[in-house]
Amino acid sequence: MYFNVSNNDLEGLIPEPLASGFNNESVYAGNGGLCGKPLDRKCKGITNGSNKRMIWLIVVAAAGAIFMSLCCCFYTYSLFRWRRRIQEKSKAGEKKNVGFIPMNVPHRQK
Repeated sequence: MYFNVSNNDLEGLIPEPLASGFNNESVYAGNGGLCGKPLDRKCKGITNGSNKRMIWLIVVAAAGAIFMSLCCCFYTYSLFRWRRRIQEKSKAGEKKNVGFIPMNVPHRQK
């Protein structure tokens, strides 16, 4: 396979899979902004620490999204369960009218 990006004025970090597949420096010649393996230039502003922070941020965000999804599922399940109980009680005649006062009912006098 032939790969050559020389003299294209490219910038940034050379991706790891690309660098390991094409490790001849002449393939990347003429691109002063490229850095990383297989070139001898280190990348400015890109460190392993910032990459690790980004990975942790993604992991925490994904865990938060999963937690919120589980909370929503539990809430929905509880709501349906509560609704089913209310329906079963009403079918069984156990529904109570708390606070119900009949109006216009004549009182008996003894």
